[in-house]
Amino acid sequence: MFEGTLRITDLHADRIGFMMSSFGTERAVLDGGSGSAIVLKDSKGVSVTNLSLQGMGRRSGNVHGVGVLVDHCAHVTIDGVEAAGFQFAGIAVEGSEHVSITHVYARDNGFAGITTRGDVNKDVYIGYSRAINNPGDPSITDNHSGNGICLYSVQGALVEYSEAAENGWDMQQENWNGPVGIWTAAGADSVVIQYCISHHNKSPKGDGGGFDFDGGTTNCLMQYNYSYQNGGCGYLLCQYPGGALWKNNTIRYCISENDGLTDHRAGIFTYMGEILYDCFVYNNVIYNEAARHCIHGAPIGSHWHNNVFLLGGEGEFLHQVEQDTGSWFHGNCYWRLNGDLGMNAYSSIDEWRQATGFELLGERKTGLQMDPQICLPPADAVRPTDPRELRTMQWFRLSDDSPLARVGLDLKTLFAIDPGNTDFFGMPLPSTEFSLGICEVSDGL
Repeated sequence: MFEGTLRITDLHADRIGFMMSSFGTERAVLDGGSGSAIVLKDSKGVSVTNLSLQGMGRRSGNVHGVGVLVDHCAHVTIDGVEAAGFQFAGIAVEGSEHVSITHVYARDNGFAGITTRGDVNKDVYIGYSRAINNPGDPSITDNHSGNGICLYSVQGALVEYSEAAENGWDMQQENWNGPVGIWTAAGADSVVIQYCISHHNKSPKGDGGGFDFDGGTTNCLMQYNYSYQNGGCGYLLCQYPGGALWKNNTIRYCISENDGLTDHRAGIFTYMGEILYDCFVYNNVIYNEAARHCIHGAPIGSHWHNNVFLLGGEGEFLHQVEQDTGSWFHGNCYWRLNGDLGMNAYSSIDEWRQATGFELLGERKTGLQMDPQICLPPADAVRPTDPRELRTMQWFRLSDDSPLARVGLDLKTLFAIDPGNTDFFGMPLPSTEFSLGICEVSDGL
């Protein structure tokens, strides 16, 4: 076991072999003690692999420590690393570019499992990693902590095939905002989050949800993600007061199942301390029960199309969504599992259309109110935690006789929205006759 902080400063790949070879091919243990385990500073071409990094604990002696700190570096690879017991984070990246983080298990840390921050980071990849049980940083009392994967100040990033769970339950801050499983904020641009699972995240105050595009997020995309049983909403669209521009962000082919257990009370929740511009939410499945809502609030001018909204309790499909915001709701399916045909305070979808102007495209009536015939998971079924299982998951697929097959709106023709290339399960999108929800149908269906 190596004890203390391994500091690598101004190092280049042609000078690292002799240093790292002493760790061999087996997973060695580095004890970071009260500080960080590995600090990379102003270095290039460094690989950190097959290591177990341990701090003294986020609450018991580790002060602002990080398992691996990548500080103003380039072409860094972190693979096969377990980082636990650090007060700040398992992995933190600051002002660096071309950073690859794979097969990392970040647990029992404070602020986050994996995070970017500080000066702008460029071209960051996070894949096949797990951020589990990162409860909170007791030294932070004026802001959130206890995040899974948190991307600040990054231009160009991909997060995929990763899991965030059981984070945020011991946040100490005095204000109401809280942590999220996987999210972006504060200068995050051109980030893609796909094939990720975020579940059972928590917060003693607010938030504690699955995924989030937060203040200062631009040109970002969430697709093919599964959120379930989080304390906060499955997907948060948030612009805090004074935040940098929030613009051109998309959520598509994603699932929220029974999120909003303690806060938000919805599958998708919008908070507008400032204006959110150009928001696109389409071909998702939002399934909620027990007096929780599908959608809470809608950004001005946002587009909501070809979604499936399912309620099993007494919540509302669209809660506090006002028609004068200019939001576009077209081509969605609204269905209560008990067969009740009421729409919020209205007795029918036709009465709701006339009162709100939603689901009217000129004179054309859009939107469906019928049983979607979607395969829902049994209450006692074990939900997946491995994102590699998502494409073969049988739940949330359309049944053979679903009325949602081939009746979706053509988003490119009607709204100039490019829907992408595949559905949640990897099936290529058709050129015409689209379906609602996350599942397209083959010609043989």
